[in-house]
Amino acid sequence: MTKVFVDLLGQGRLTQRLINDLGDRVVDVIRVTIEDWSSPPNSKRWADIKGFNDPLVHTGKMKASVKFKVEKR
Repeated sequence: MTKVFVDLLGQGRLTQRLINDLGDRVVDVIRVTIEDWSSPPNSKRWADIKGFNDPLVHTGKMKASVKFKVEKR
């Protein structure tokens, strides 16, 4: 994957579509990381309060807030 983007950059062909595709992929990776993160676990007390033991998940707000935006300089 990295080689594809490096090759396209070298050819001057990195288009807005490719930038958006890359942004979408990075957002997906970060969201999956938030879902799958397990160490260190929540304390037993906090997991009991939340009802589950996902250290980076409480309301889902953090995961939902992961977005990307492309801005021109």
